[in-house]
Amino acid sequence: MVMTLDQQFALPYDGRIPGGRKDWHNTIITRVEEIALERNATMTQVAIAWSLGKEHVRALVINAPATDQLLNALGGMDLVLTAAEIQYLEEPYSSQILRH
Repeated sequence: MVMTLDQQFALPYDGRIPGGRKDWHNTIITRVEEIALERNATMTQVAIAWSLGKEHVRALVINAPATDQLLNALGGMDLVLTAAEIQYLEEPYSSQILRH
């Protein structure tokens, strides 16, 4: 099942981020959606493309309950984001301390 943007915004606080989801989180989700629409890609593909563009990323865990969802997500491996798109995605981010 692909989650809509509104469904992602409605995700409950899970306790890992002190104080809950930050405003920048929703801004980033909106920007991922914008880039996906501009690139005729899915939000998952944009997220994968961003992740694979990071030097320190060695592996991704993709939760895809069906083969077609996994194949769709893997389309992100062929997507290369521009430097401007990466900057646009990362600009609102503020690092957080996670609880274990």
